[in-house]
Amino acid sequence: MKREWELIRLILTRIEAEGDLSSRWFADRFPEWPADAVSYHMWLLIQAGLLTGQCNADAPSAGFVCHGVALTWAGHEFLAAVRSDTAWGRIKARLAERSVDLSLDAIIAAARFALGG
Repeated sequence: MKREWELIRLILTRIEAEGDLSSRWFADRFPEWPADAVSYHMWLLIQAGLLTGQCNADAPSAGFVCHGVALTWAGHEFLAAVRSDTAWGRIKARLAERSVDLSLDAIIAAARFALGG
């Protein structure tokens, strides 16, 4: 499955906005995306240390389900860099003009540059 950065931003944004640490964010809370894609991206976010949550298996497979609970410190920092559509557009443009694939490290580096840091 391909990593979808728009879905990653959406998951982080919605979970941060909830503010309720007793909530569990399953795929059905993102009906505009296929459930398997949401679970996969939550798994990626948990693996990257941006989101706390759990999955019913260590790796994606048939019947794989994950849920998110809260952003980590790194998740809040990452979201702060990509939250605004304007900043996100600048980041993607900067990486595209340099023919750099979107990766977590590349996005963070481009965000620092785009935000003057």
